[in-house]
Amino acid sequence: IEVEWNTQSSVSYNADVQVRANDRQGLLAEITSIINENKINIVSFYSRTSKDRIANINFVLEINDIEQLNKLIRRLRRIEGVIEVFRAKS
Repeated sequence: IEVEWNTQSSVSYNADVQVRANDRQGLLAEITSIINENKINIVSFYSRTSKDRIANINFVLEINDIEQLNKLIRRLRRIEGVIEVFRAKS
């Protein structure tokens, strides 16, 4: 009898991530493209822009592990006009 165990864990968790950036055309598209490239599912998001043209975008993302989240945050910080990216406390 051959037995094979599934060694890959499919456990994921939701992480709240906030992005603050100078608002510009294509900003949201660039952010969501990077999230997609990292094979991360967007559970939900909310975006608003202040009078001084600062976009505040809140994402709930389905993350596999902390390394995946940290890699994404580092990448999002390199986007032109991004002021800050951080994991929000739920």
